[in-house]
Formats: sequence, C-alpha cells, structure tokens
Amino acid sequence: MAKRCLPCRCGLCLFDFLDGDHVFVIEGDKKSGPFQRRGRFFKDRDGGNAHVACLVPCIHHANQAVGCHLACVKLVAPSARLAEHLKMTAYSLDPLPYQERGRRRWLHSRLECALEQSVPLPSELRREIGRYLLQEYAVMTNSSLLKHPQDFACSVSDLASLRQRYVLFEGERYLSSLILEEGHQQKQIPSPAMSRAIYISEDHRGIKRLVFSNSGRAPNVGTVPGVWWKALPTAKPNAILTFHHDGLKMRHLSYSDGETQISTATAPSFDYPRQVSAGLRVSPFDHVSYKSPYRLARFQTNTPDLTGFSVCCGPLPITLHAHTPKDDLSFYEPVLDSSVWIYLPRQQGESIMEIWMRGHLHFRDSHSLALAFVTNRRSVLLGAAPTPRLSQCPWYLLDTPNGNPSNVYFDSYPHGITSFAFDSSKPPPGPLQPLTLPQPLSSHPDIHANFHWSSASVDHVAEISICRRPSRDTSEILGLMLHYADGNRACLGQVRLDCLDPPFVVTPSQSLHLGSKTTAGKGPHIVRACISGTDEDRKSVEGSEIDIWFEVVWSGTVEWWFTDKQCHVWQDGRHSFVL
Repeated sequence: MAKRCLPCRCGLCLFDFLDGDHVFVIEGDKKSGPFQRRGRFFKDRDGGNAHVACLVPCIHHANQAVGCHLACVKLVAPSARLAEHLKMTAYSLDPLPYQERGRRRWLHSRLECALEQSVPLPSELRREIGRYLLQEYAVMTNSSLLKHPQDFACSVSDLASLRQRYVLFEGERYLSSLILEEGHQQKQIPSPAMSRAIYISEDHRGIKRLVFSNSGRAPNVGTVPGVWWKALPTAKPNAILTFHHDGLKMRHLSYSDGETQISTATAPSFDYPRQVSAGLRVSPFDHVSYKSPYRLARFQTNTPDLTGFSVCCGPLPITLHAHTPKDDLSFYEPVLDSSVWIYLPRQQGESIMEIWMRGHLHFRDSHSLALAFVTNRRSVLLGAAPTPRLSQCPWYLLDTPNGNPSNVYFDSYPHGITSFAFDSSKPPPGPLQPLTLPQPLSSHPDIHANFHWSSASVDHVAEISICRRPSRDTSEILGLMLHYADGNRACLGQVRLDCLDPPFVVTPSQSLHLGSKTTAGKGPHIVRACISGTDEDRKSVEGSEIDIWFEVVWSGTVEWWFTDKQCHVWQDGRHSFVL
C-alpha cells in the first residue's frame, strides 16, 4: 500500500489529531484502516502500512488523502454521505490560529446552550462536560445541515438579475445559492449595467459574498482578518459562469467563453478587492512549492499617513503591518504566542528606498531567512541577528520603492512568509551599493538560540513607555519605546502598541533599573523596571524574585538581544548576563 500524506486535522470534526487517535483514511469512495496516530505516522495494527501526518502548510502535490477519527466516521450515516460531508467541511486553505480558536469557542458556547435543555446541571458542569463533546457535536450538527443542491450555471448577461441567498455555518454567513429574479428575460446584447468583473469574498470554508462590478473597478471595502478576495473578469456577455457548490454553500466560480477558461479555485487571493487587470510580480521567499494558491496580504509603504511598521518574526518574518493614526490593532491576534514583534517608528521625513531578502545558506534552512529595509535614514534587519554562519548567507534585492508609495504583498503561514509579490517591475540589473547593515557593539549571546538584536541611543530621551507581555501575568517586560525631545521615537526589544504602558518622564539625573530573573523553561527575562536617582531608591524596590539588576544611564547606546523566551541588555561594556 502506497504511503499517503494526511492533513493534521480530521476531515469531519476539523480538530487536530492527537497521538493514539484511531483514524480512517479516505480516498474518494475508498475507506481503509483504522490506523493509529503515532508521532507523525498513522500505522495499522501490524505496523506494515503507514501514512504521514503532514505539517502545515502541506507541500505535497500527489499521494494525498483525508483522515477521519474513527468515532467521527461512525456518526456519519449512511456511509454514502461521508464523501458529501467531507466536501462540505473541507478547508480550501489553512485558517488563521485565531479563527480556529474562535470556532472552538463558538462550538463550546452552542453545545453548552444545547445541554441546558437536556441536562439539569449547573452551568459550570455543563461547560466542563461540553469540552469533551466538541468533536461529536461538530460532526452531528454539520451533518444535519447537508443538502443536495447542484452547481448553478448562467451567462454573464444574466448576472444583473441574480439574487444572492445565504446560510449560517458554524456562526459565519456564507453564500448558499443564486436565484434568477421572476420575470427575468435573457439579454442578447450587452447593456451598460452588465457586469465586467466579479469580486469574490471568501474564507477557508467558502464564499461569503459576491460583488458584481459594472465598471470592472474593485469595490472599496476594508480588510477583515481571515477574509480574502479574488477577482474574475467577465468581459464577454455570452460567456458561461458556473457557481460550484459543496452541498451547503458556494465554493468557487469558473468562467468559459469558448477561448478562455478560468477557475477561481486556483486563483490568488488578496486581503482586499484588487483591480482585476492589475499585474503582479511574485518572488519566492523560502523556495518551497506549496500546493495552495497564493494568499496575499498587502503592506503599504511610503504613504503620507504612515507612522511606523510592525514585523512579526519567529525568527523569520511571519507578517508585516503598516501603522496609521487610525490603526486597528486587532492584527496582533492571529499570530502564535511564540513569535516576537518588532516595531519600527517612522522617523521624521523617513522613506523606504530598498527592500532586501537574506536567502538560504542551505536548502530548508528557513531560520536564515530575513528582510532588510533600507531607508533614507537607516538600514534595519528584520530576522535573526548575524552570526558567523548567517553572515555567509546571500542577500537579494527584492524591490526599490525609492521613497514612492508602493504595495508589498506577502503570503504568510504560522511559521513564516513563503512568498512576496509586487506591483512594480523587477529591479533592473546594474551597479548598486552593497547592502550595509549596522553592526552590534556587543557580542552575540553565547547561547544556541535565534536572537534578534536592537540598538538605540539613549541621549536626549524625554519619556519611555514599557511594553509588557500580553497575558494575565503582566510582570514580564518585553521592551521599551523611547520618546526623544525632538519628537522621534525608537524601540529596544519587543514592542506591541496594544501592550504599552503610558509613557513617563525621565531626567538625566535619574537611572533606569531593570530587574531580571530566570525561571524554568525560560532564560533571563526582565520583570521589574524603576526609575531611581540613588542606590537607596533602587534597593527599596528590590525583592527576592530579582536575580540581577541592570542600570541604564541616559547617555550613549543601549543594545537589546531577545528571543520569545529571554532577553539580554548591554550598555558601555556592561552586560545584564554573563558571557
């Protein structure tokens, strides 16, 4: 029996497989097993046959199948409905982590309400019972929704007469069907109101809505995390459009005019409606061919209202965000807790001139990947700090905005960015200044970890803001934002704008004292910060939980090395850690 690649989650309940789970392998109408999950393999009782549990995102283009919990398969009856159920629940792309958490919360809440009608127990007990029944509840609830509608086809000239109907699926609204209005007569000639393009809003479970554009121009709507847009040109009125159904909701569209055939199932998607005729230049970031279509988020550079950038790394870049005065800080939510956030405040008059990429030293060595922004003021590394090994990695010029507003698109997964895309042409070959990045004054911590590095002058600092880890225990300090007397800002360590304390004033006569400790599973990390002018002031806040205090004086340069689990601070040859 040939090995098959299986997703990491059950095709019916959509919860991740755990070690010891018994799983059926489904290929079309064929069902084999059960197999038991052991590590990254699903093995039969004799151990002779095994399937691989693929990581996210899957990079395989063949030998794929779907795995289902043994208990979930038993809940889908008759067995002939299994393939239909899998079609309805299949993910077209990998959801964001916060979407999976939201789904679990919704299922838990609905199940708790359902138990209230049949189980006369206190709400706390019903909530606890519900935690153990989420998989079964998801399968049974979704199975009851399954219908048997057919794919729908019409000509482009009919689009203006279509009405959209919707259905609720796991708390979200999706497009379920299209109906021709009564009294409709098919148009034989184009009309000014005829659609020139269709903009499709969708997520990983199906189409959420369609926007028919008579001019072909994209609708002006805001971005919603986890919702993506595709564009389908509909230039010929007699062309046929087919709306493909999964048994409950619409999944994708296809277009055929006798000469051209287009399917949105394999088309790239964007986090906003992008003009259908706009070109695109794609640059792979990790050189791995993923089977999923591009899912591109937009990062805007050099716009007049830009106030700064945030980059999430783990250690390679995972996501980028451009800040504006009316910023929505919900973009922090979708990423994993093990990542780090780097904030780059925009300096007065600063513009991005070049964008560079640090490539692989060895294939699949993704931790070496990094970005560099070259502005008219500075150069900034976004990724793991240089080591003797990483210093050998090649650098490639990705784009040259030269201070002009531009769009940078990136295809992101929980482990990192996989591809970049640009509206602009490829930078022309020719003489170019080599990339020069600032070099640390201190030594890289002698610890086997992918450290990030930041550095800032502490001369003329007027105020500082402390950034704390976003959790119930807010004692851990991740970084500092420095506010200078001239209005500029700089950051040391991690900074998230949704986790900043109010700024407080500092004076040259005072020092900043940072207290750190080491705990199980973590290296040294800062848990206390205080301003004091004398040793007595500092001693008054010392406690048994502090392993070491480090004093920052307001002159010279401070360097801050950090990972998601630890940080080390340096100033004027003094270290907050032992080399």
